[in-house]
Amino acid sequence: MSYIVPDRNLTIEQKRDIRQHTHEAMIKMAMKDFHRYRETLCIRELLPGDLFLHSWIVPKVTDIWSPWVQVNINSTAVIAICSILNLSSDPHILDLKIITNGTVIGLHNLMTCYAGMPTIKALEKALLDPTAREILDRMSPESAANLHVGMPSEGYFSEPYIFHDAQRCEIFTSGIPFKGPENLVLGGFVVEPRGQTIQ
Repeated sequence: MSYIVPDRNLTIEQKRDIRQHTHEAMIKMAMKDFHRYRETLCIRELLPGDLFLHSWIVPKVTDIWSPWVQVNINSTAVIAICSILNLSSDPHILDLKIITNGTVIGLHNLMTCYAGMPTIKALEKALLDPTAREILDRMSPESAANLHVGMPSEGYFSEPYIFHDAQRCEIFTSGIPFKGPENLVLGGFVVEPRGQTIQ
């Protein structure tokens, strides 16, 4: 079963390898499914509409499994989900469950992605403290780099989730109950015949 690797643990080259590996697997699957040559296929970034979502927003977080994505994949598309990114500065979604055709194929705890969040919050608080700010200003570039400022809540799946041939895709979330929405972005790709448009 696939597991999550935090973004901060991957090099640029490793991310490029994940992308290329995913593209190649999708193209081969699409060629077989659609009986098409490679040149007649196109690949693009995954959009919310591909999963019948209006946006990458989870409307409400609960402490029980709640459905977020429930869609039958278009029979003329191959969809891959490679990464997940929580854009909230205070994430409440803790767990993700991925199901296809009634079978659980992925169960992930997102806490590994959020590991850098306390550091970011501490840094933000420190910037308001004149003494701490003075210390930060004297830090070497190497020490500052270790603070992992950036996107601490992004993670890559060790193996992408690839859906095709009109498969059912369901994604459930759970976490700390929160009434407000949370931005949870699924990174991935779509392979389809050239000229195909989102339904």
